[in-house]
Amino acid sequence: MSLVRRTYITFAMLIVVWILTWTLKVYVLDSRFAWLTTSLGGFAFWTAIKVIAWILPALWLVRVSGREVRDVFNPAGLHV
Repeated sequence: MSLVRRTYITFAMLIVVWILTWTLKVYVLDSRFAWLTTSLGGFAFWTAIKVIAWILPALWLVRVSGREVRDVFNPAGLHV
């Protein structure tokens, strides 16, 4: 499977996961776990979801592209 196709599939899955997570939180989790409705609880929940739904797939895509994370964050080729 090509990298472009994997990227599009990953992005589509990310959007679906994000919508499902938001729906689950609003309609199920908030009523069962009151701490999720607090500022700190909401922050912790969404931070964890962002790492799982955004960061991990991005790191995976970088890996399957054959690049290193260092290369992605240093597109000008600067040697630090």
